[in-house]
Amino acid sequence: MVLLNENFLQNYQNGADSQDTISNQTADVGVDLQSVIRQSKVVSQIVAFIWYYSDETDPLNELDAASWNQRHEQAIKGLKWYKKPASTEGSPNGKPNLENLLTIGDPRKESERNEYDDFLYTVFEDRLEDQEFYKFPICDLGAMGDPETIFEVDYKAFEGVMSDLRVRTGSLQLLIKLSFPPRPQYGKATVEAWELKEWYQDKDPNNRTPSSPFIPLCSC
Repeated sequence: MVLLNENFLQNYQNGADSQDTISNQTADVGVDLQSVIRQSKVVSQIVAFIWYYSDETDPLNELDAASWNQRHEQAIKGLKWYKKPASTEGSPNGKPNLENLLTIGDPRKESERNEYDDFLYTVFEDRLEDQEFYKFPICDLGAMGDPETIFEVDYKAFEGVMSDLRVRTGSLQLLIKLSFPPRPQYGKATVEAWELKEWYQDKDPNNRTPSSPFIPLCSC
């Protein structure tokens, strides 16, 4: 499990001048910096995929109808999971579908695949050879005895956060708030359609943040 404080992603997105600054900040809370970088990009690319392919037609007119519809179908499924993060409808283990996407989904699985595997395969098919950066499941909930993890979605924020709930509950629990605000209208003042596509398809592990601040970024 990656632990991060609520200021980390702000500094990360703003491009801290010194890696030592980030390292010192994360060391206090047990953060694996590389995992934070990896996870934040992977989750952000999932959101960009859902935003881009949730439209009925290709805004850039680059894909044939069959290819677009296949991606559109998966995007609508992901949209449903984000809109109803507590829903267990169709869940194979009784846990919420969004949690399953993040904690059991594995696009490299060769047998007994589930819908989370298929969704992630659609998003990351061309990046599965990179097993160093694209690791699945996305979120590692840790071993027995680790804190209970609760997933929620913030529909107003463009940055997700992780919080320690001990003060409120008296027990060690972690709250992961994933950012999923309404997609801004395409435009130069917000985000262009090509920026969404370019970001979700980006394969360079050195590109850590999207080009537009209106594309959500978060980790778990």
